[in-house]
Amino acid sequence: QYFPSHFLRNFVHTKYSEATLSDRCQQHCSQWVTLLGALPVLRGLLVMCLVSIVVYLFNPFDIHNIFVLLLAAITTAVIFSALGMINAILAGNHEEANWVNNFVITPLTYMGGVFFPMTSLPLAVQPIAEMNPILMVVSSFRYGILGIEAGPVVLHLSGLIFCAVGLVILLIVMIDQRYRLGD
Repeated sequence: QYFPSHFLRNFVHTKYSEATLSDRCQQHCSQWVTLLGALPVLRGLLVMCLVSIVVYLFNPFDIHNIFVLLLAAITTAVIFSALGMINAILAGNHEEANWVNNFVITPLTYMGGVFFPMTSLPLAVQPIAEMNPILMVVSSFRYGILGIEAGPVVLHLSGLIFCAVGLVILLIVMIDQRYRLGD
C-alpha cells in the first residue's frame, strides 16, 4: 500500500536539491532557459524511471493508470523544480536554502500520508490535511501505480496542476523583476 512513497521520496529529494544548487548559478541565462528548468525536470523524471525499474526487478507491479501516473510525475517535477529555483533566488547562503527542506517539505511529507493512511487522522484534521501538496503527490502516485484511492484523485491532480502553475507564475514574476538576481 505504501510502495509508491519509497521511490517518490528519492525523486522529490533529488529533484529539489538539484534545482536549489544548480539553478542558483544560472543567473545570466535567458529567463525562459532558467524558468523551464528543463534539465532538472528531466533529471528528476529520469531518476524516478530508474528507481521504478530497480523496484520492478525486485517486486514486479502493474501500472493501474498511466495517464494519472504521467501527470503526477510531470507536475511533481515542475513543482519541485520551480520551488528549488525560487528557494535558490531567495536564499542568501546554503543554510537559508536548507530552511525550506527542513521546515516545509519534511513536515509536509510526514503529514502527507506517506507513512500512515489519512483516515487515521482525527476527522477534524482530515479536511485540512487534504490541502497538503505532498498528500496530493502521494495519493496521485498511489492511484496511478496501485489503483488505491486515498482521496479524490481528480481533486488531487487539480491541486498539483494549480501548485505547478502558481509556482511557475511566481517564478516568472521573480525573474521578470530580476528579484535578487543582480543586474
